[in-house]
Amino acid sequence: MNDRDPVFVIGAGPSGLAAAYRLKQAGLPPIVLAKRDRTGGMIHTHREQGYLMEEGATILPSAYEPVVELAHEIGVGADLIPAGSVIGFARDKAIHNLRSNHLFLDAARTKLVSGRSKVAMARFGIDAARASKGLNYVPDLISGHFDAEATSFLRGLRYTKCVVLNTGVTRKPVGITASVINVPRQVDAGLMGFTCEHNKAPGRAPEGHGLMAVLTMTEWAEQLIGEDDDTIRDRMLGALEKVIPGVSDTVDYTRVTRWNEVVIYSRPGLYKQLGHFVAHEAANSRIQLAGVFAPRRTCAPRRWPENARPPGS
Repeated sequence: MNDRDPVFVIGAGPSGLAAAYRLKQAGLPPIVLAKRDRTGGMIHTHREQGYLMEEGATILPSAYEPVVELAHEIGVGADLIPAGSVIGFARDKAIHNLRSNHLFLDAARTKLVSGRSKVAMARFGIDAARASKGLNYVPDLISGHFDAEATSFLRGLRYTKCVVLNTGVTRKPVGITASVINVPRQVDAGLMGFTCEHNKAPGRAPEGHGLMAVLTMTEWAEQLIGEDDDTIRDRMLGALEKVIPGVSDTVDYTRVTRWNEVVIYSRPGLYKQLGHFVAHEAANSRIQLAGVFAPRRTCAPRRWPENARPPGS
């Protein structure tokens, strides 16, 4: 590979765009390939009828410090708006609030979570922290790059799906101050939760109105994705009624978005296997993996020192 050879970046989401930016800084010409006719990947904002809605990812956690630093570096840091930090949990016909910046502390104190579940949460946090040194996804276009064991593991991965129903209402739901609300299976097995965009940041809905983004669990998404928008709307609003009775009567706008592949579907032992896979991948490989399946690489695209060249160049 010489100085004039381009580096191909597969995907125009945040990781792909960040990788292209770093490559250009290093003096290498990037070519970004994407399956959609837009950039952003699973981040996409839509404005209609006075509503400003997110069809995919809705927040950027402040813990993603490299992403925040990169935003400031490229001159868009001023566009980052502080969002609401309260997370709600629907239980016993009420919304119970926890602080996102003290989530584990509040979860340890709350009566919503059993002692056994609290221990499991702690163990999960430790395992996830260990594995987050790099979790990867590989598309089928890389033929012969991985050995048989790695190929078998990667081909066996399953990915979550999600249907998002952005819902505009003529009045804000009473008594809900949280920005993100989790809906447990005991309340509804199909809903993952919903965001109250009007609590998250100003200007998301017309004056006096509210805006919610309702999200499904994978199992329900698999059933809904092939349905028409009207069917999805009616079924998801019916589920939301279990948390906010009467909400259907206030709806004045809906928009359906379908996501066929979101993140790796978690299962017992997965994080340990992912950590093992990453540990055995060569750092100087000509193919580098990133994206939502590689948190460290997603948030911190490598900045190569001056006069240095990326792996495999």
